[in-house]
Amino acid sequence: MNMKSFTVLTMLLMLFIMSCEDNDDNNDLTSLHTGDMTSATQLLSFESGEFVTTWDLAFVYENSSYWVKLNSNANVLAVKSDTSFDAAELPIFGYSTDDGDSYIIGKSWQDSLSYDFADNHSIKSNGNTYFVLTSDFQWIKLEVLYGSQLMMKFRYMIDGGTGEVDTVTINYSADTPVYYHFNSTSEVTPNDWDLGFTSVPVYAGPSMGNIMMPQVMFNESKNIELAIINNQDFDDVTSVPGSNTWYTDSEILGYEGDQEVLNYHHDITKVLIDNADTHTYVFKVGLNQYKVRFNDYASGVVVFDFAEL
Repeated sequence: MNMKSFTVLTMLLMLFIMSCEDNDDNNDLTSLHTGDMTSATQLLSFESGEFVTTWDLAFVYENSSYWVKLNSNANVLAVKSDTSFDAAELPIFGYSTDDGDSYIIGKSWQDSLSYDFADNHSIKSNGNTYFVLTSDFQWIKLEVLYGSQLMMKFRYMIDGGTGEVDTVTINYSADTPVYYHFNSTSEVTPNDWDLGFTSVPVYAGPSMGNIMMPQVMFNESKNIELAIINNQDFDDVTSVPGSNTWYTDSEILGYEGDQEVLNYHHDITKVLIDNADTHTYVFKVGLNQYKVRFNDYASGVVVFDFAEL
């Protein structure tokens, strides 16, 4: 272990111990730290107090068509290439995630002229190639080859076009979409999560290209609401005052959001939690509410406490 890693681990251990010592009177308080959020998205379930895995792409048969959907809640991004699969190289700009009824891939991979009624209403690729940034921050070069009422088939390369080409066949039905996770190269069951920690690519100019900036988010698909209390000690927060605003847009906590948690300071080129001592974040998840205190950030790891109100 190098000195930098040793220093980071020592600091995190001290923070964890201090957090536990400071809250001996609150048996319901949970003190945690994420894994390295610059290597993979970290998703926490408040109910279990555990981090869960997630999916990258959903393969869906609905409305008599065959869709490929990004896991936008886990910040999975994609961009369409202008060239064929073999020639395609990762674009610098243009990546984004699905937004409402607007899909980056969706059914735009389909060649409508190839429709075959006799072959389970199948349709073939129109040659479109896509680059997908997965929840584990791998660039995947992807082409969907075939879809029918029974299956979809796609091919991909890891790291945006290096190594071997893998071809995968997904069997599904109208009632059972398939959720695929590239890191485990397997179909997965979507897990329940509430609070997320991830990194987003930010273009820093020709000399640096894209750099990964850490951010906090929450699961909008669960209709989670957020209130921020900044005039009361964390330990004293037992409810949310009626005058507080409830937010539903997860982006406000993210990079350059209105309520950004992890702030990048350009003058010292360091990410800090400026409101660690002043802000309590309350997340309303269904009928339950959880308060969160973000304590510190170092080298891709966030230290925080949470408790149910």
